[in-house]
Amino acid sequence: MRWSKRRKLVEESFAPSVRGRVRVFSTHYSCSCGYASIVADGKQIAEFNTRLHFANVDWVSDEENPGWARKIVQPIEASERSKYPLSVPREFSRFDFNESCWQLLHTNPHAALEADDPMLAALAVLHRKVGVGRVRSLRDRDIHPLVRWAVEFRLDAQSTHKASP
Repeated sequence: MRWSKRRKLVEESFAPSVRGRVRVFSTHYSCSCGYASIVADGKQIAEFNTRLHFANVDWVSDEENPGWARKIVQPIEASERSKYPLSVPREFSRFDFNESCWQLLHTNPHAALEADDPMLAALAVLHRKVGVGRVRSLRDRDIHPLVRWAVEFRLDAQSTHKASP
């Protein structure tokens, strides 16, 4: 599926209160590196940079599958997290984001909320099939900052959406 079609389907899956306010972008260059981002109300919320991500990844051989390698991402330090409150640009790649968008379209959104992938969980919070009560229940959990942003944004948008005639 082409990115333009995937993007359209992901944005159409958002709840009415956030549809049109949240956009997803992905671009790449001839070398296949690139970046993706989530934009809300015209402001970039998170950037997922492939080049920065793979510069901070170690590959180790997978003993269970000879010929394969496992990706080990360098941990994010607290000082770096404080500069980028939602997602450090090297934390995820454009490929990871595209995969999360694909998974959102092919997974139950309630199952996506429980995923280990913060990008998938954040997109699931914005999904129309996830109720406000379920989103509220996420407030008390220890979740990734990107997911926390999605929870607060969705709840704020929901209250604003209900208040408007």
